[in-house]
Amino acid sequence: MKKQSRTLLRSFRKALREANSADIAAPTWETVRENLAAVSRSNSLDGASATQTAAAVFSLKGPIIKRLVEELKSSPDELASQIWNLSLLLDKLGLYTPRCIRKAARR
Repeated sequence: MKKQSRTLLRSFRKALREANSADIAAPTWETVRENLAAVSRSNSLDGASATQTAAAVFSLKGPIIKRLVEELKSSPDELASQIWNLSLLLDKLGLYTPRCIRKAARR
């Protein structure tokens, strides 16, 4: 599980650097979707609900926002924009997890 989580975070950071948008259906986000699906399936097999897995994704907001505040404290407009974009992105990824679990259950 730890290895999957690290892999997911690495792919997330890479996609953030390379993506032109927060459209998680875009090819740039494919590896993130695949890794998130693997984590979601694993969590489900370990008894976690889709809500718990989504909450884990949402919980990334805290540390990332903290870092954004440190880096952009002199640019409040840019900070607000980045926080908003991050929230939308992580919300999309968190809401993607139930789809992964449903898809895995149908197999």
